[in-house]
Amino acid sequence: MGSKHTLGELNNLSREELITIILGMQGQLDALNEYIEKLIEQVRLANQQRFGRHTETMASIEGQLSFSMKQMPCTIACTGAGS
Repeated sequence: MGSKHTLGELNNLSREELITIILGMQGQLDALNEYIEKLIEQVRLANQQRFGRHTETMASIEGQLSFSMKQMPCTIACTGAGS
């Protein structure tokens, strides 16, 4: 990072020195904007990986209860109680 200038120092600088400072600041701003865009993309990818569609298609999650009709005990249909 460059040094900080006071208002008095800036007032005493020549036009060429001010232009040099401004061009340096523009370069830093461009680099920061590029860095921010990369960070935003990393956050987007992390969110997609964590909360994306693939997490919803998992067969089962460890510790999660799951039920199916094959596991249900045969009550009415097997005993003929419904007749």
